[in-house]
Amino acid sequence: MTFMDAVKQLADEVGLELPKPDPETQARQERASGLQDVMEAAAKHFQHNLQGLQGAEARDYLSKREISATSIADFRIGYAPDGRKNLERALGHVTQEQLIEAGLLISVEDKEPYDRFRKRIMVPIKDPRGRVIAFGGRILGEGEPKYLNSPDTSLFDKGRVLFNLDRAGPASRQAGRIIVVEGYFDVIALDKAGIREAVAPMGTALTETQLELLWRLVDAPILCFDGDSAGQHAAQRAAERAMANLRPGKQLLFVLLPQGRDPDDVIRDGGSAAFEASVEQALPLSTFLYRSEAAKIDRERPEQRAALRQRLEELAQSCSDRIVAEEFARSLRAHFFEDFGWKQNQRQAIAGAIIRTSARNAPDLNRLYVRSALYGLTRFPMVAADHLEALSKINVVQSDLRRWRDAIGEAVTINPELDDDGVVEIIEANCLPETLQYEMRNDLRFSFTRPQTDRERAIKQLETLVTFLAQESDLDEHMTKLNDAAIQDAGGDRYLAIENQRQQLREARAALLESGAQWDEWDEEAA
Repeated sequence: MTFMDAVKQLADEVGLELPKPDPETQARQERASGLQDVMEAAAKHFQHNLQGLQGAEARDYLSKREISATSIADFRIGYAPDGRKNLERALGHVTQEQLIEAGLLISVEDKEPYDRFRKRIMVPIKDPRGRVIAFGGRILGEGEPKYLNSPDTSLFDKGRVLFNLDRAGPASRQAGRIIVVEGYFDVIALDKAGIREAVAPMGTALTETQLELLWRLVDAPILCFDGDSAGQHAAQRAAERAMANLRPGKQLLFVLLPQGRDPDDVIRDGGSAAFEASVEQALPLSTFLYRSEAAKIDRERPEQRAALRQRLEELAQSCSDRIVAEEFARSLRAHFFEDFGWKQNQRQAIAGAIIRTSARNAPDLNRLYVRSALYGLTRFPMVAADHLEALSKINVVQSDLRRWRDAIGEAVTINPELDDDGVVEIIEANCLPETLQYEMRNDLRFSFTRPQTDRERAIKQLETLVTFLAQESDLDEHMTKLNDAAIQDAGGDRYLAIENQRQQLREARAALLESGAQWDEWDEEAA
């Protein structure tokens, strides 16, 4: 309600009499009350037309769009037949001046006033109290404009009104959400499917006032515009306009429909489940803005990437609230560096580079490599004695293998000259017997596990594997720390430096894996 309407209703409920307004205000209120009566009479006239002989074509159109009789009644849909004087003749008790002031007649110089809405499906637009204040008309057949709204009047300001807010407002409080779509028929289709918390702007981009109306209902309204270029452009304009009005706790979510589809299409093809599936994928404002802006550039050109960064900074700074501006700057930078912090082709090459043997990425493969190393160190304890620090760094997640490693380390620490028989005795005392059982298929993988092999060659390969596993564990640990730091400083001043360090680690890991694959492959060929 408007402020004065709310005051009047509260006064009526508690039995208070309000002071009489001044003559000018009283005259304005009486005129507005008279215009509301005119709009109500027009709505009833249009409803009557739809059910009469003249409304056959309109009823057929509504039937083809699968708009039910219940929806027609709930939304008070009507019909304005072709003709220039229909409304004035039907509403004989209403003056021509009132019809003009209500926006129902068009008045131009040297011409008799004539009906604004002709041969159109008529959808009443109501205020939050459910009173008709304007109309939207959809033309039947060919003609322009396809949709025609009432002009601004003393009752109706298209930038301050949302279609169906009178019904969607209460529904949104139950559903905990409000959905914004482009047109009346999208709202009607959603309502028919049981999604009653939907509204639509008046054919224009969302205004600051309309955004405030939405934020009064929920903290994160959901915007779902058509999946064509016009719909996406409207969504981006709404996003940019929202930035200047954001404050802590307020947000927008964006549903991206497939190209050429609108909510009415989605509902008719897949029902409410299909639409709800799209809503579940809604993007937050920062993600939507980033994707929209990033789609406009040639990603391979550095000057355009620089322009994108500048544009993102400008969008963040358009927030009037300083805290919101800072947080959006951080979020938009995080999106940018996730995309461009290091080259996409490098990421793909490294991601598919070779076998990952870390315990985090491939625990079964890690066990195989670690077991082979431990088996080799049992045969050649002098390698363990010379590489104790590397042995201690290897990430061994399995408890049985960890006991094996610790037993080897303890044995050679006490007696660096211990031979393999001595090590085996110590290990058998500390580990489960089955752990040490020879696995023919796996333990023949490396030359240092085979009885008949060149000793020098076996020791060299064993040292290489121990060093490899230790370095990989170091890289994994360092990467984990950098990932935690990146999350804490996403979009902040240190993010780029952290991302550069992560890139260096990725490259180091790729080089390490490549070298490991080379000697591993070489040994398989020799075997």
